[in-house]
Amino acid sequence: MTVPLALAFAAGVALLQAQAALGPDWLWPASVAAALGLLLVTWGRTRAPAGSGGGRITVWPRFARRAGWRDGPRGVGLAAAWMAVAFALGHGWADFRAERRLAEALPPELELRDLDLTGTVAGLPLATAGFGAEGLRFEFIVETAALDGRPVTVPRRLALAWYGSRRKGASGEVPALAPGERWQLRARLRRPHARLNPHGPDADYRLLEQGLRASGSVRNADGANRRLPGSGDYAGLTIDRLRYAIDAHIGRALAGARHAGVIAALVTGEQRGIWRVTNNS
Repeated sequence: MTVPLALAFAAGVALLQAQAALGPDWLWPASVAAALGLLLVTWGRTRAPAGSGGGRITVWPRFARRAGWRDGPRGVGLAAAWMAVAFALGHGWADFRAERRLAEALPPELELRDLDLTGTVAGLPLATAGFGAEGLRFEFIVETAALDGRPVTVPRRLALAWYGSRRKGASGEVPALAPGERWQLRARLRRPHARLNPHGPDADYRLLEQGLRASGSVRNADGANRRLPGSGDYAGLTIDRLRYAIDAHIGRALAGARHAGVIAALVTGEQRGIWRVTNNS
């Protein structure tokens, strides 16, 4: 019975995923309430007959093993009720998670505005090239955000790109970034929206999956970008630092090698290095 219950839960999640838009705000509470109601009804109907065990309740997993499929029509009906509970819970859970993820969105009035951000570098910064300059792509966990000195609210986790300046007299170099470093940055953000490349990775889906609800680029403004004292903290920081150290060691050992990014990706799990090599082939 465990497998049918798991499949019913997955079917509830799949139904939510197949919808073009989320339902009303009351949908996930209603799904959970329906699941709890079915659970109470099923619980009451799985009580052992009088005299067979002193009113003992034969709940799952004993019910799943014995009563679920072997007690005739009544057992089949109860098993179907359990599956309905799992289906409703799966649908409600998926709707709840989707609502929370989509609610953390960048306000439209803040798109493409110069925002002053403070926060922590997260993940594994990846070297990239664009707009005629070398740069880095990295994740940034926001502590505070301001527009013209006024505090504003932005998504907590961002995907940023920082390219070297092409202005005359500027160094044109981006400082090395490491996980856990705290920075003050000036950046322009936008809601996640990637190019639609046939047979390529779905960047929009990847950003949603990783909780990156806005992306943007760091502006090379004088005095606006500087490292802050101390170190940030977030779940997974120790692992990110270890991955960063391994990636840096591989980079030094295989400097100039064409497939260095592939080897580093296989060791550290940073798949963007593989995509960069295959995309340039």
